[in-house]
Amino acid sequence: MNDIKWIAIREFCQACTIPIIAENEKEAGVEGTGILFEINDNAYLITAYHVAKRINEHPDNLGIPTGKTKSEVYTFMDCEIIFPKQEQDRTRYDAALVCLSRNPRLCDTLRENYSYLTLDNIGSYHNIPTNYLLAGYPSKLSKNLSNFDIFGKFFMLITPPFTGQLNKNVNNDPSYDIFLSYGKSIVDELGNTVEAPELDGISGGSIWSIKPDSRKDAFWSAKDSVELVGVDVSYSTPTFKYIRGLRWNVVAHLFSDIDPYSKNLIIEKIGSD
Repeated sequence: MNDIKWIAIREFCQACTIPIIAENEKEAGVEGTGILFEINDNAYLITAYHVAKRINEHPDNLGIPTGKTKSEVYTFMDCEIIFPKQEQDRTRYDAALVCLSRNPRLCDTLRENYSYLTLDNIGSYHNIPTNYLLAGYPSKLSKNLSNFDIFGKFFMLITPPFTGQLNKNVNNDPSYDIFLSYGKSIVDELGNTVEAPELDGISGGSIWSIKPDSRKDAFWSAKDSVELVGVDVSYSTPTFKYIRGLRWNVVAHLFSDIDPYSKNLIIEKIGSD
């Protein structure tokens, strides 16, 4: 795949993957990442539970920028947070939904500057020896422009599944978990080997599979070249070894009580129960 196509894929992934900004009386920074998703006429931000927990506890201190560049940050005061009911599941299945539809103005403003993914953009993760994409906003790469004005730098890498030994006490359920390699050096989307940054802030980021580039150039499009297969939730520390994500069936179960119809649509699309 040539550089022009990779740039187009990067722009497509960035259009639906947005930073979650936190601020207090002294400073501002990137708390996490979220994925814009729309289903059954409702808009959501998909993220990690540990990020959503912070939103739930401090809805007036966390928000999302309404545009890709310097712009207003809208807080989560009017948004409902959906996460696993059982406490043990919140740690094990570290995913959550932020319901954005209670504020139509916010949804429309985001639509003007970003893109909502739909069922057409999602797919199943297959643990095969191929490359995947991870996209999000590491806090170490963000920049404070002035006072509370924070610029989250979009980051994307290419990486294969992790095949080594997991850290102790790490659960691995192949039907739910995704583990991708993450070493001290990584390959960015243009094929350059660069130093791996710390990934605090990328939780809630998007994990994509890359479809075979079999179409003729005249019919090629970025949105048809990748599928969202999971959401990032953590990475191994202190030594970089792997990234952990969760598959779409975990996200689907978050819809069980609020919209069972959407849950079934997602399960049908990914072909899993």
